[in-house]
Amino acid sequence: MADLFNSKKRFMYAGALICLFVITTIAAFFSANDTVSNRFVAKSISTLLTETKWNPTDGKNITPEKVVEKNPQITNNGSMDVYTYLLVTVPYYTKYVDLEDKDGKLVLDDKDNNVLSTSAIPLFKFITSDMSDDNNYAALNAEATNLTQQVNSPWTPVTGYPKIQAFTDSEGKELNAGVIVYAYAYTESAGSSVLKALPVDQITPSLFDKVKLINIRENDLYSLGNVFADNPLGVQVTSKCIQTGVGSTDKDVVWKLLEDE
Repeated sequence: MADLFNSKKRFMYAGALICLFVITTIAAFFSANDTVSNRFVAKSISTLLTETKWNPTDGKNITPEKVVEKNPQITNNGSMDVYTYLLVTVPYYTKYVDLEDKDGKLVLDDKDNNVLSTSAIPLFKFITSDMSDDNNYAALNAEATNLTQQVNSPWTPVTGYPKIQAFTDSEGKELNAGVIVYAYAYTESAGSSVLKALPVDQITPSLFDKVKLINIRENDLYSLGNVFADNPLGVQVTSKCIQTGVGSTDKDVVWKLLEDE
């Protein structure tokens, strides 16, 4: 009997040990930890605005009718496709400036008044690749009364532009000079409202190829020098871009996302 009792006792102990082992195993199972780490690499937006034909020397001592090489274009040097825009500011002046045609005669309005006495007219006009001779350049003088500029395809003006921004004096009074702001979108075709994506490592066509100072009389250049002493008398170009897949391909809708940035 003693042996049997001892055997049962040993068995019970064994059973208790087995149960203890199982419980310990289950506890270990429910408290196990594991970690999965995924590395994400974000794509980047980066563009480069270049003017391969611009020569800073050409911009010095500029005179009426002078044509200067200037061909702004955008390169996508990022890692994703983008929609692109170009902003261009051109100075204007409205007072005491005489505009001449190609024959040196004053350009007057239908009342024989100097058109520049009351109108904001861009002092620089854009020249595109299809305007390749001097006669076409000269024709720009007569077109100077129009704010519209000619640009290369497939660049298309953004709705609501150009905009006139007058300079102000120290008291906030508007002066007879300022800049005209132009905005253009890179679209599927000239005049289209549908944006065209610029793929990685691709370059847009140039917005224009040259600029020309309109044919104003020499004595007015002195006045311009004074007015623009504290402001750049030149053509400034700024690029803006945004990733594709922003919910719209409409140039004006997408521009609203960039306009105030």
